[in-house]
Amino acid sequence: MALVPFVVPEAAVHQSPLVQNADRNWACSLRAASMASQVALGASLFIGASRVRRGKKIARGSIGDSSRNIAVAERSNAERLQQMSARELKHELQIRGVDTQASPDKQLLLELGMESGIFPYSSGGRRRLSRISQVDEPPIVVALKQVTQDADLIPSGAGFTDGERLALPIWSDSHGPMWFLLDTSLKRSAVRASIAEELGSVGRPCSGLRFASEPVGSLDVQIVPDDSVVLGPDRANISGLLGVDFLHYFDLDLDLQRGICRAWPSGPALPRGFGLPDAVEIELFQDKGLLLVDAQLRGTVCSGTDTCGPPLRAVLDLGQTHSACNWVAAMQVGVRGPNDPCTRRAGEWNDVDGRPMDVHEADLGVELPGRVGGVLPGTRLCGGRLFWLAESLPILKRLGFIASDPMAVLGLDTVGRVRFAISAKHKRLWLPM
Repeated sequence: MALVPFVVPEAAVHQSPLVQNADRNWACSLRAASMASQVALGASLFIGASRVRRGKKIARGSIGDSSRNIAVAERSNAERLQQMSARELKHELQIRGVDTQASPDKQLLLELGMESGIFPYSSGGRRRLSRISQVDEPPIVVALKQVTQDADLIPSGAGFTDGERLALPIWSDSHGPMWFLLDTSLKRSAVRASIAEELGSVGRPCSGLRFASEPVGSLDVQIVPDDSVVLGPDRANISGLLGVDFLHYFDLDLDLQRGICRAWPSGPALPRGFGLPDAVEIELFQDKGLLLVDAQLRGTVCSGTDTCGPPLRAVLDLGQTHSACNWVAAMQVGVRGPNDPCTRRAGEWNDVDGRPMDVHEADLGVELPGRVGGVLPGTRLCGGRLFWLAESLPILKRLGFIASDPMAVLGLDTVGRVRFAISAKHKRLWLPM
């Protein structure tokens, strides 16, 4: 099952930093309830909700008055939402990157806005009170774009460009939004050469970037040539790649179906309620600057066994669509080699020494052990995923992993078909059951 491409209107990402600037513009949340503009209405709704849920400090003498004012503003906002037409509601959601195609009527649009964190729940509603007590509202909500290649490519060893990838918007004082591909096969983020020159980050760390209204810490970026294949097709206009260093600054909840990224700046503790409900919480490990998970490959009926192979550490690569493993790992689950009837030749890639290697493909399963509800042991089974099979995996070999050991790289198709959450700082990954 391939990811469904979703092209986000430019207006969506231009609105995002204004919508997210809740704490710096708290006074606007009380004025916005009376504004006539429907775009301003959407912003005021989000600002009011953000203020209540994030719980920033308020001067002692103003707590009671502020709470009452918030309640009045939110009740007014809720009433105005009910008065808006389906077309107006759809517009408010679309300019913030929400896909409204599956929500044709007014009630469904209201529910979609509430679930997306853009519209507040009805004042005094039981559902809203439960949400406030259990979940910290994200200060960042931005559009999530899925970028597809113009042609089917397989991993080259220098970067994986074999299908759909995820892109997030990044702003600077002089640019915005700039689309960056999420790529956890990189320890350090990368910037297109022409963009790096404009940002003044050639030969020095890149600073002054923002993720919506939240500042991004200084990144010791790599410079990527403008014509590099790892930046994707020209039509996508990708400005760079966000590596593991970026992930240590933000905890991300990525909803591919709705085209939304919710994010929190990483702190000493996870945001309250972070992670997906009823999800498997999987421990992450860091080795050689990359993120790894404990995994077990699983054969198929075609390969002659559906049992799991021995445990191995697999690299998590959100910049690669499909997963990959070497022949040593594939043979542990019954795939006998290139002549196995379950395999198909896919092409070739270059080893670290430039030697071409044949690449085959096969359908395999993956089991990821973890916990459900943070307590009970659980396993996430990812069945029927497409794997690239080769003698070695150049990206891991280049980093010093032992080529003769069983090794695997888990791509986006295995980890994130629908929705997932990840915290590199706290070394956790949440996948739906």
